Amino acid sequence: MKEIKNCFSDRAPGIMGQKKSYSILVPLFQSSRGWELVFEKRAENITQPGEVSYPGGSVEPGETPADAALRETMEELGIPYSEMELWGPLDILPFYDGVVLYPYIGRINISSLSELNPNPDEVSSVFSVPLSYFMDNLPNIYHLPLKVDLTEDFPYEHIPGGKSYPWRRGKDLIRFYFTDDAIIWGLTARITENVVKIINKSHLWERR
Repeated sequence: MKEIKNCFSDRAPGIMGQKKSYSILVPLFQSSRGWELVFEKRAENITQPGEVSYPGGSVEPGETPADAALRETMEELGIPYSEMELWGPLDILPFYDGVVLYPYIGRINISSLSELNPNPDEVSSVFSVPLSYFMDNLPNIYHLPLKVDLTEDFPYEHIPGGKSYPWRRGKDLIRFYFTDDAIIWGLTARITENVVKIINKSHLWERR
């Protein structure tokens, strides 16, 4: 029994069912308008073309999620490591398919977007929105119902109630920010809202 106990006593908890890790960075820079968040529009030849996103991608073997966030930002925005400052993690986001997203936030040492050199293979354009916009404007939230899609080969005879089993239903909350530059929605909007909530919790932001 002691040997079994040792399996659990010193372990750090993981995320159950995790199959693949992704990491992103929310890049900020300081301009004459104050702090601004940098967004990308994805290139037309990659998945989710034209979508608004933050720089990010897969966590490669041997690197941490934080390493991946900085590497992907360097590759996509063309900014060297020496001009990036990682501030810290946002909240981890697991998905149903075993993918886990590790978002981070950090500063990039530029004063204008013209100092970036986006990779055209991944990024069609970049734009920025003042952080104050998100601090002062809540996202529009729309509800999409989620339900189990029953299949014929499921062993219903082995669960209470069979095909009448009361599967739980839920709602996915889809967020939208309607800015002057672009519509920021879905995962990118959710991560942006997380940034706002963390700042609000600190009570350090001065309302204008």
